[in-house]
Amino acid sequence: MQFMGGMIGVPLVHFFFLLLMLHTKEKRAAKTWRWYAGWPWIGYAPSGYLSLSRLRRLHRQLFWVLLLLAGCLYPWLPLPLLAFLGGYHLYLLFPRLFLLWRFRQHKEHGYVIINEKDTSCYAQ
Repeated sequence: MQFMGGMIGVPLVHFFFLLLMLHTKEKRAAKTWRWYAGWPWIGYAPSGYLSLSRLRRLHRQLFWVLLLLAGCLYPWLPLPLLAFLGGYHLYLLFPRLFLLWRFRQHKEHGYVIINEKDTSCYAQ
């Protein structure tokens, strides 16, 4: 039961946190994002071109804030469940962060587009 809750809950928490960040920082940006089910972008991701620096910032915040949130739940959750949630959070975000790290040479002027088959970075 806890395993299935974590498998569904972690992507939903990612979705709601990204939606909250997009709504508070950029009013229209949430309309250009959609749900992806393909690897490595499992979850909510931009459907059009997005600045690489903005995407890196959003994913860095998603990584740290939700990891700290899981750490705050330490007194109330059993340690195996907390380890699973933290590990699954890392499992979902590590490929994204690795791709964004690979595009680091274009961080000033790069734009990322995500498709079902690939992720591309274009420099201006």
